[in-house]
Amino acid sequence: MKGIWKKNKITLLVLIILIITGTIILGIKGFEKSPDLKAGTKIEIYIPQGYEKQEIIDIAQQSFNENHLAFEEVEKLNQIAGIKVNNYSKEQLNDFKAKISEKYEIDEEDLEIYEIPMPTVRISTLAEPYVLPIILATIISLIYVLFRNFKSENKWKIILRIVFTLTIVLGTYFSLILIFGLPFGNYTMPLALAIYIITLIILVNNKK
Repeated sequence: MKGIWKKNKITLLVLIILIITGTIILGIKGFEKSPDLKAGTKIEIYIPQGYEKQEIIDIAQQSFNENHLAFEEVEKLNQIAGIKVNNYSKEQLNDFKAKISEKYEIDEEDLEIYEIPMPTVRISTLAEPYVLPIILATIISLIYVLFRNFKSENKWKIILRIVFTLTIVLGTYFSLILIFGLPFGNYTMPLALAIYIITLIILVNNKK
């Protein structure tokens, strides 16, 4: 493992610069939340004969002038669709109703639409369930590595190297999200956990 780090000093320096840049962006403006995490209004619409998901999304994008809308299937019968919109006017909502009525041949007066206020979802709320699994997996893995290298003079260096590598990998992942302005959504933390666990397994099984 020593040889790997000596040959990749430039790569390490680039990653550290990325992490520093990401940390600065985090301090200035934080993560960009995906539409489903932002405060807004969920507009639920009842269509008795069923609907096509993409048709609802297309109509909503045209009416509300938003390219990234959070769509939700409210129930399994494919009759109630939910669209989360951050900001919209009464005129835009009426336009949405008119287009839905025309598309699915429903009288506007019979069209059932409900506006449900949705609070913002804190990123810490999404991250919290993953903290304990990551801590436990790390502690168990480090104890295993420590016992495996118990007679080695470099056992603590190996432990520190693993912790440092994990920090760099996870820090790079979140920094890239910040630098490129990628939305922090419901899949961000599961992907982070997957990357972390895969890296941990590789490091633990590396006996060099």
